[in-house]
Amino acid sequence: KWTEAVTAYDAKKMSYTYGITSPLPGAFGSIEPTSFACTLSVEPVSKQRCKLSIGATYYSSAPDALPPIADMYKSWSEAIIEAAKKQKSSSCVIA
Repeated sequence: KWTEAVTAYDAKKMSYTYGITSPLPGAFGSIEPTSFACTLSVEPVSKQRCKLSIGATYYSSAPDALPPIADMYKSWSEAIIEAAKKQKSSSCVIA
């Protein structure tokens, strides 16, 4: 297990950033926790569509040994999209 903390939140801009506050387990253990920042944002593209963006910056002492982080964010974004589709009060529709 590891811990995270929100370091920035902007409801109006629909974005937040979090950092890691403890060492990461397993294959992610080479990431320096204090260097990690992940930002998630949702941007309206039109009345019908939104753009979901997830990105991270970090330092790793063994970057070639890290698993594909894009795969992790892909499953996270798919879960967010499914949750947003169930919200009737969304300001835009995620297709």
